[in-house]
Amino acid sequence: MSEPLTTRDSDSVDGEIRTGSCSVVVTIAEGIESDIAAIGLRELGCKIGQGHYFADPMDEVETLRWLEEWNKNLAS
Repeated sequence: MSEPLTTRDSDSVDGEIRTGSCSVVVTIAEGIESDIAAIGLRELGCKIGQGHYFADPMDEVETLRWLEEWNKNLAS
């Protein structure tokens, strides 16, 4: 998702997020490729997302290093 959400997309995503937030289902946005998409999804209530905007695909060792660094940045 590298382009801003259209009104139609936004309504659809908003419905999915609301459905997930009203149950025990965790809603995860996939394919986030820009800050615009990440911000838009966050504003719609999506709390978890993944995609190239955050990091490129990586193996287990790289993932653990990345998480350690991410958590350091959050703490500072």
